[in-house]
Amino acid sequence: MRNCITFLLILTSNVIFAQKDILKKSIGLNISSLIGKTIDFKYENNFKSHCSFQIAIGLMIKNKLMGSLLKISDGTTDWENSGAFTSIGFRYKTSKEINRNTLYFGAKSISGYFIQIAESIANEIPIESSGIFTAIGIESGFELRIIDKLNLDMGIQFSPVIYSNKQASQYFSVLPGIGAIGNSQAILTLKYCF
Repeated sequence: MRNCITFLLILTSNVIFAQKDILKKSIGLNISSLIGKTIDFKYENNFKSHCSFQIAIGLMIKNKLMGSLLKISDGTTDWENSGAFTSIGFRYKTSKEINRNTLYFGAKSISGYFIQIAESIANEIPIESSGIFTAIGIESGFELRIIDKLNLDMGIQFSPVIYSNKQASQYFSVLPGIGAIGNSQAILTLKYCF
């Protein structure tokens, strides 16, 4: 009887600790988006050992990055982009253990509000545009464990825009949370795990 109770205690404790690992959460900041004057906070909840749910909110303030590397002109110059966004999505991680270095693949829905200002080259008249947008984000990268409660996500996100109000520049406007060049952006997120 005593051996049976000991066995049940060991089994129960292993299940409890396994459940604790499965419910690991993290909050993070995408450091690479700071280059574009964008603050991007993320919350992630590992609801299974290899799957997680993500929510992000962000704010772009007077970003002057160009949305294209092409040497073309659409008759505008001096671009300025601002706005706010939110996203919700899922990630699949190749490692079935939490707190391991792992590859990840994810998809998310991104939506938000933008304000864009550009100047017409022909008559130097300001062109203003504002509105809402929706995009689908696809991401892939590597999650690296730095120390016990600190992880680093390194990857890339590509976000084709599904719907957007008319933008100030056809080629050079940037939407918040989407990325500056070709609707893509780098992911370099520092995450605190709890």
